[in-house]
Amino acid sequence: MVGAHRGLMVANRYRLQGRAATGATGEVWRAFDLTLGRPVALRLLRGEHAADGGGFLAAAGRAARLRHPGVVQVYDYGQFGAERIPYLVTEPAGVTSLATVMRTGPLEPAWVLSMIREVASALDAAHTLGLVHQHINPRNLLLAPGGALKLTDFGSPHAAEPHVCTPEDPPGYVAPERTPGTPATPASDLYSLGAVAWECLTGKSLRTAPDEGSPQVPRLPAAVGAGVAALVADLTAMDPAARATSARRVADRAGELLAAPMRASEEDGPVGALLDPKGHGSGSLSDRPGAEADAARAAVRGDDLDRVRAG
Repeated sequence: MVGAHRGLMVANRYRLQGRAATGATGEVWRAFDLTLGRPVALRLLRGEHAADGGGFLAAAGRAARLRHPGVVQVYDYGQFGAERIPYLVTEPAGVTSLATVMRTGPLEPAWVLSMIREVASALDAAHTLGLVHQHINPRNLLLAPGGALKLTDFGSPHAAEPHVCTPEDPPGYVAPERTPGTPATPASDLYSLGAVAWECLTGKSLRTAPDEGSPQVPRLPAAVGAGVAALVADLTAMDPAARATSARRVADRAGELLAAPMRASEEDGPVGALLDPKGHGSGSLSDRPGAEADAARAAVRGDDLDRVRAG
């Protein structure tokens, strides 16, 4: 962003304090709201993306309607300066993304189920308003202090009908039906969530989205448990009509798996539990007691990421 620097005032209200991230379309800054006396995150568009300020502001306005604890809240948006640079102001979310946690290797199935439940709940709120996210990937899932999971980058969703796939969408998370120029749908958001879950559970990368006619996303190892494997398989079905029917249903299924008793049986074979071989049970990223809650908090701090690893 040309001209953006520490101390710059945006819209005579927000003082930039430090650059937090740089991406293809702009920058995210830590900032301070002088009017309300609170820290915020402020996103600035740049280059050719700034020229499409109208589309950005329209998307920001739709995102501002979304109220959910699992979504980074939009506070304000607009344009500033002689160049009319578009900006978006949100709550300050965590600095640790799921992508950072995933670098440590496979994650615990119960932890991943909690992630699925929380993200699906956030997507249900968005889909109810006619919004699709399009960019579900580990970089857009932030771990806030205390272990809460926040879905970000809702400053660029569109209403479902006009939202189209672009070449910039990260490979591996884009639903197979979404060729460039095709609209995103709630079903394609669910595919992306399933792809993220698959990578979390395997520690591997789906580098290239499956092409039409290619095999299904590889099966998960038996150690994750039959219920978890079935849920992820439904999310990543090649045919959108074969996927889970709604984000609400996905959240409910993940919650049911988390709440199910951990029973070892002969049918379970080496798994020994519905979810995973270690017998981890119910809970969420933010409210599980004891060691699991500590692990989630450690992941947020970034000082003990391997404690949420499987293995």
